[in-house]
Amino acid sequence: MNNVNKEYPNVHRYLETHFRLLREDLLAPYRYAVKEFRSKQTQWTTKPQLHDVQVYSNASLVGMRAGNAGTEYLIKFDNIEGHAMNVHWINSKLLMFNSLLCISPDGFSTLFWVVVVGILEP
Repeated sequence: MNNVNKEYPNVHRYLETHFRLLREDLLAPYRYAVKEFRSKQTQWTTKPQLHDVQVYSNASLVGMRAGNAGTEYLIKFDNIEGHAMNVHWINSKLLMFNSLLCISPDGFSTLFWVVVVGILEP
């Protein structure tokens, strides 16, 4: 919890507290989305209404390559619900550089955390 009524005992405690608050702000929407998915036992046949989270289905791994920061995976999205297929992905804010994605091949029993490093358009 952010301490607003008294001083922090030291700089380390201040930085640790704010790091944890920012991390929670980032991860809470993902945690909520995964929890909703698991509780409804659905395959997302309809576009779910989740705040702060975009859901993409029908994704497939089409390639891998060595990148500057490690292994890069090329993922193809088919029939993205709620989005026109003529989205100009390079200018879109849907999958921006450094966006955090949570990918699961098995209904979120297994989670893979990945970061967008680029967009390739056909």
